[in-house]
Amino acid sequence: MLNLVIFSTCVAIVVCNFAVHETPQFPSSYQVKGYVELPYAELKEDFQFWVLSNDTFQGSRLEWYNGLDIVIDQPQSGSFGTTYQVSYTTLTKNGNTVRSCFEVYGSNHYPVKANSVLPDLEGFTYGGTVVKDGLQVDMMFMKEQKGGKENSYKFYYTMDQNKVAVPVSYEFLGYDKLLGSHYDKYEIVYSVYTSEEISVAVFDIGTIVDESTCGDFPGPGASSVEHQIMLNPMHDLLRTSRYEDAHAQFASAFGKQYDNEFEKRRAGINYMKNLRLIHSRNRQGKKYKLAVNFMADMDQDDRKVYLGLRKKNDRRKPTGLKVGPKDFTKQQMDSVPEYLDWRLAGAVTQVKDQAFCGSCWSFGTTGTLEGAYFLKYGHLVRLSQQNLMDCSWEQGNNGCDGGEDWRSYEYIQSQMGGLMTEDDYGQYLGQNGKCHFNSSENIINIDSYAFVTGKQEKTVKTALNIHGPLSVGIDASLDSFSFYSHGIYDDPECKNALDDLDHSVLLVGYGNLGDTSYWLVKNSWSTYWGNLGYVTFATEGNVCGVMTQPSYVTLANSAKKFQGEKEV
Repeated sequence: MLNLVIFSTCVAIVVCNFAVHETPQFPSSYQVKGYVELPYAELKEDFQFWVLSNDTFQGSRLEWYNGLDIVIDQPQSGSFGTTYQVSYTTLTKNGNTVRSCFEVYGSNHYPVKANSVLPDLEGFTYGGTVVKDGLQVDMMFMKEQKGGKENSYKFYYTMDQNKVAVPVSYEFLGYDKLLGSHYDKYEIVYSVYTSEEISVAVFDIGTIVDESTCGDFPGPGASSVEHQIMLNPMHDLLRTSRYEDAHAQFASAFGKQYDNEFEKRRAGINYMKNLRLIHSRNRQGKKYKLAVNFMADMDQDDRKVYLGLRKKNDRRKPTGLKVGPKDFTKQQMDSVPEYLDWRLAGAVTQVKDQAFCGSCWSFGTTGTLEGAYFLKYGHLVRLSQQNLMDCSWEQGNNGCDGGEDWRSYEYIQSQMGGLMTEDDYGQYLGQNGKCHFNSSENIINIDSYAFVTGKQEKTVKTALNIHGPLSVGIDASLDSFSFYSHGIYDDPECKNALDDLDHSVLLVGYGNLGDTSYWLVKNSWSTYWGNLGYVTFATEGNVCGVMTQPSYVTLANSAKKFQGEKEV
């Protein structure tokens, strides 16, 4: 039985024409191709979908990017069913990308249901015939208010020669009164649709991978709302959203507290957009993966405070040397090993957290100085970032508002400068403090500093081998970098020009994974970011500017030594 919808068009205050219109009905089994466009997140994802539901079988199959990511749902009568996800993992030890199969069983709280890409039109009203993208179509719409949110839904369709509905697109626009802006917008476009008979074999996981290889999902358990969104992403675009529940779990896990309802709503919207980005990028079969971290409820402007490599236009020029291939001997260049990790040698301190402060420049500086001290004396010390933040203002650094490594080197070289250990100067505060440098406790004397020029892989590797970890600037502005989890990062949108570098990190090694060469880089966003605080960049193409302007120091003798130290 078809639902009947009343459609009215008022041509005057008291004169209206009423017409009866049937709500479009769709079969329980169909195939469709299309794409999802999320303009606020700058995402456009191609998909293909099959669903089959009859007396003997229920199942759905959703593919993204022509099969790079596949989700098959198999509800089962009398039990909770099974969901399979087949996707390409990051590089294996031999450098190949391989498909992995994950098997997730439904539960009391999260039984497996067949996916859908067409909306439930209950409560929709017929809106007449309109022209959309040059095509005359029928439109159904619905508006609803949930608290301070006003949501608008529009579904466009045509009727074929047999008077059967054919979907065209589905749009959503959400407005938040408290925020005073649209908080979400997206469109699902159905480019190919058919209700022809579907073979049960489409839903057989064994036709895609060896079913015996399907294992437990490596991530949040079945109780995680994020887990459910990731496995059934279309569900949250067709009216019912689980993002608020997912944000609540995130806030609890990361100890997030918001000052008021405005900030909580804003954080929730940021989380929704970032989660979509993370899942979308992971569906694309790249050599790296993204994951939710402590920044997932922030927008790009919020995350800028974690950068801090900022060039000051004070006409001050660095006095450091510029070195290139000609400054290294042929023997030095030829003897560079295929693999290097200064952590294994003991030249790198543990990953630290710069907190809500743009002090990355001080961490890059202390990292290369700690490495140089280790190479000279065979002893690893923890140097004070707070010392540099508090005391190098005269050289042009600005504490939590940014700075540059070379200005720190020149502060240490100055008559009033130097650098103390963290134990002697005091712990890192994550904010600007009062300079209390004590020259009698100075441990670092810099003879000279240098920039590695030319952006050549072999030159940077040679400098890294000879002089230890290098302070490097990178472009860390992309969302994909903010949520990096593991793998070899190679986002082509990442810039590498000197003026685009906005974050200071520490280059500690390099290697090869299969046929992919990478740089090993230490960040200062805690061990809860990236791969325990580290990121690997693809070397080809100078991704994010790792090779643009690395720097290192040559130390003079230290006035203060530790017991048993001697120059190496």
